[in-house]
Amino acid sequence: MKVTPAAPVAQAAEDDAFASARGRNAARELEYSAQPGLRTVYFDYDRHNLRPETRKTLENNASFAIEGKIPALKVEGHCDQRGTVEYNLALGQKRANSVKDYYTQLGYNPDMVTAVSYGKERPVCDDSGESCWQQNRRAVTLAGN
Repeated sequence: MKVTPAAPVAQAAEDDAFASARGRNAARELEYSAQPGLRTVYFDYDRHNLRPETRKTLENNASFAIEGKIPALKVEGHCDQRGTVEYNLALGQKRANSVKDYYTQLGYNPDMVTAVSYGKERPVCDDSGESCWQQNRRAVTLAGN
């Protein structure tokens, strides 16, 4: 039985797929930390869409990350304390994905941006009331080191 080697085009596509997977795995294995040039963005109640001022902040974040040669980003989606755990995990993921998608539109490699949700599990404010809840409806961008 004769084995025919893979066509160069098929091999190139396979190589690209492996390189992409390596990039995603590398992004997951990095340690992440806050950087002064990466600002937190906030969301309206029960929303994951990006407001105009949020987009401007994310544009500044992307410029900081690209110019600073930050190899990877991690976006953490958070929610306020209202709602179920399951609902807030899903909403937090939508928020993180919205930010990740915008970073990708701005030129950041999508394989090097990880989006995760913590739902309502990591509040920055534990009080009740809108001023506190607003602080918890956020997406935090961390730099991979």
